Amino acid sequence: MKISIRNLGPVENAEIALRPLTIFVGPSNAGKTWTANAIANLLGLFGYGWLEYLNAFKEQKTSENYPVIETIIEELSRKGNSQVDLLTFAERYGEMYFDGIARLAQDWLPTVIGAPVTNFKQTQLQVTVDYTSEKWDKLAELKVKDQVGGVLRALKETGNTTLYFYTEGEASNLHPTVIREFVARNIFAALHRCLYAFVWPFPTERSGFFPQLEQVGQLLRGLPGYGSTMQSYADLTENLKRTMVNFPITIYQGWMTTALLTGTRVQREQQARQEPEINEYLRLAEILEHDLLGGKVDFSTPEPSIERRIHFSIPGGALGINAASSAVKELAPLVFYLRYLATEGDLVVIDEPEMNLHPEAQVRLVEFLGMMVNAGINVMATTHSPYVVDHLANLIAGARHPRPAEAAEHFFLKREAALLSQAQVAVYLFEKGTAHSILDEQGDIDWGTFGRVSDRISQIYFDVLDVVGAVE
Repeated sequence: MKISIRNLGPVENAEIALRPLTIFVGPSNAGKTWTANAIANLLGLFGYGWLEYLNAFKEQKTSENYPVIETIIEELSRKGNSQVDLLTFAERYGEMYFDGIARLAQDWLPTVIGAPVTNFKQTQLQVTVDYTSEKWDKLAELKVKDQVGGVLRALKETGNTTLYFYTEGEASNLHPTVIREFVARNIFAALHRCLYAFVWPFPTERSGFFPQLEQVGQLLRGLPGYGSTMQSYADLTENLKRTMVNFPITIYQGWMTTALLTGTRVQREQQARQEPEINEYLRLAEILEHDLLGGKVDFSTPEPSIERRIHFSIPGGALGINAASSAVKELAPLVFYLRYLATEGDLVVIDEPEMNLHPEAQVRLVEFLGMMVNAGINVMATTHSPYVVDHLANLIAGARHPRPAEAAEHFFLKREAALLSQAQVAVYLFEKGTAHSILDEQGDIDWGTFGRVSDRISQIYFDVLDVVGAVE
């Protein structure tokens, strides 16, 4: 898949081809984070792009026309049932749909970027979807079960690509926009889930949310209807929005709050019995704790509660998360994501994963990201770290070794599952108004953006030393 970008802040013209691991490097204020956020919300189910487009379609304000959807809406209203072959729909309208979200970028980018006063009128995004058979095979794997008010229902079983819509009761009492939104939401969601199951953002200031998270229970206790039993997450976020004007519900804050208030090991282990790949994510969470954090991150109670707190346990005892090191705060959200939320085909977007980490921890994290990718989770990250880029080249070299298991013994985590083929990786350098690939055909990475600084530092040293030597 390729994303073309025009006039997005400092990025005047760029084309990004996404891979299972996509890395953005370059100087500050070159557009790395803006680009990552734009892509995440363009492609992500429940992202701002999705929400903006769905609302526009519901109000019949989009320029795209989907005759199939109009037929389904008409048949539902007239005879109470209809159906769509998702594969046919995707092949015919998939790219047009994502381009439709891209065309509305000027409306949703101010919220995504956090720059409401910035002018995005000249910004253009365009999507070129490489719909391989492997991508569309996921349509048959999807399972859909949705309803509105016990009247409108959508159902799709695994093993086929047909999505059924039907009514139970009197659908004529429903407002036409309700039917329209229900049909579009289920069809469009299937397209997103084919590309990425869900998109999970990890912004730069990850650790700063923990003090707010620790106050969630106190805030909830003041809401009407809240006791020891939690309401649904949808009700929770709606109440938070209405009641706490100064408590912003971003996507990151939303899913972190979900993990805190609804995550249980028992439910996740039950899910793992039906979806074996979940066991691998649980194992990855433990590896992250053991090999990078040197302790365990967990909740103070096994069951969801508004009294719940986050603890970091080490051999000497347990700490409240706010008393833990900044490195623990940076990586704890990744533990919670893997333990309670990760799904095969997700896209994790991490802004500066090296933040507050020792250089050795940075390279260990690079190896860990490789393990996530090989476990079926896509990763897009921005970085300023030469350690991250250099070690990524090592992972690619290790995968080319005739005996990868032997090569893995040279690495920090000593795990063959961390090694990545060149086809799995993309590295883009952002500078001078554009972004271009710096991963060559041999798997080497031209990290000139870091090398120039290193050369300059060395030159300053020798220039000063020459003067000092002459004076002495």
